[in-house]
Parts: sequence; structure tokens; C-alpha cells
Amino acid sequence: MGGEIDLRFDTISKKLDIPILQRNTALGDAITVALMYVRLKHGSPPSVA
Repeated sequence: MGGEIDLRFDTISKKLDIPILQRNTALGDAITVALMYVRLKHGSPPSVA
């Protein structure tokens, strides 16, 4: 049926092109998860040129 899905924090961050800030700290992980949410909800940020 389905394949394996890799839901590791580092993998998701890499796929979404989100930097991992202060890994394994409450604040750093919370900021990274918030950035992941925004990317998933709203897509890529507009380019500034």
C-alpha cells in the first residue's frame, strides 16, 4: 500500500527549507515549528528584489 513517511524534525525542516534554530531548546524548537507551520499554511515568502 503506502510507503514509509519520514516525519523526523530534521527531515521536515530540510524539505521545507527552514533553518533549525538552537536545536533541542524549548525556544529554538518552538520557533522552528512556528516557521514550519507558516511555510505549510502560506507557502514560500515573497522574494525581495
